[in-house]
Amino acid sequence: MTALRRIVAVLLAVIVLASAAALVRAETNWTTSLKTAVALARKNNKPILIDFTGSDWCPYCKKLHAEVFDKPGFATWAADNVVLLECDFPRGQQPPKEIKDQNAELAKKYTIQGYPTVVFIDAEGTELGRSGYINNGVGGEGVWIDAASQILRNRPKPPKPPEVKFAASLPEALKAAQDAGKPLLLVATSSKSTAADALIKNPDFIRIANARTVAVLLKLPLADDSDEAKAHDGLVRDLKLFPAQGVALIDVAAGKIQYRAAGPLPTAEVLLPELRKALPALKYDGSWLEDYALAQELSAQLKRPMLLDFTGSDWCIWCHKLDGETFSTDAFKKFAADKLILVKLDFPHQKPQSDALKQQNAELNAQFSIPGYPTVLLIYSGKTLARLGYQEGGPDPFIAAVKKALPGK
Repeated sequence: MTALRRIVAVLLAVIVLASAAALVRAETNWTTSLKTAVALARKNNKPILIDFTGSDWCPYCKKLHAEVFDKPGFATWAADNVVLLECDFPRGQQPPKEIKDQNAELAKKYTIQGYPTVVFIDAEGTELGRSGYINNGVGGEGVWIDAASQILRNRPKPPKPPEVKFAASLPEALKAAQDAGKPLLLVATSSKSTAADALIKNPDFIRIANARTVAVLLKLPLADDSDEAKAHDGLVRDLKLFPAQGVALIDVAAGKIQYRAAGPLPTAEVLLPELRKALPALKYDGSWLEDYALAQELSAQLKRPMLLDFTGSDWCIWCHKLDGETFSTDAFKKFAADKLILVKLDFPHQKPQSDALKQQNAELNAQFSIPGYPTVLLIYSGKTLARLGYQEGGPDPFIAAVKKALPGK
């Protein structure tokens, strides 16, 4: 009887533990649908935890669930911090075809080479970090949660909203416009007025100002006898510029005003069409650009996605292969000339770059959480449509991947 009681007690304990684990698993709200996970992540402003697992055959997947995912502490942590997505690769009963295909695509996208692998991503699909089963002699959900929390703490911060890159002063803006061969965009407003705020925060105004002009913001009145006041007085005298509030587009080299709106600042809806009429029409010949702001303006006007190539042109072997086998081919050039705006974001070891270009590329590298080179992003209207890299087989498979991600496909 004693042995029988022990067996019964063990069985009861197993049943209780299994029931408790099932209850905790239900409370943690795992989903198997990427679409659902992304919607929840966006709604709740949380990252997604993807558990790549082999639930019915992988010993360490089972240990990860038993020691971490099926524990109440994990359920509490997950509810506060992440959206849970299970990508299962069982050997027995198979999931529905839609989920099976989704999981295979995710495993390929995130280069899953073994199970369990836990990948943290944001709602746009950018990888934030990885984990798996942790066996350090201590175990338990506490150690795992600490490591996961560290990954989330170290994730890239959301990019700052774009801003107009105003010159520090009018004299500096005049020189920069002369040197760059760009028109000067002058916005003059009262120092007590907030009328300029809506205008200079408008995304289309920001894009045009940064890509196509040298912009300066004057808060009037200017200090008497300051260099800025003298420069402003010179424009009023020589070009008949308005002495108070207004917006002007000035061809500094030719010494003429291309557009002016004196008085209260116009709204973006009124101003932007006038600026576009005054500026030369944008043309794109399919070549690689380095100026991200210009690429954004071209993308908006031509209604094409940008293809961003994060590369190390003078040292990265796989970058060279991507350039030689895909980007330099006639097939890719023909496709890109009709469908894309190409942007080269280079991180060379020896090739000289301007400080402004280095800063731009570094900021974009951080903004898009680039893990290595080459990384290729397809961007449209501020959204990441695809994240690609080197692919074997020349231009055809690469072009096919881009076509699949294009809007409306």
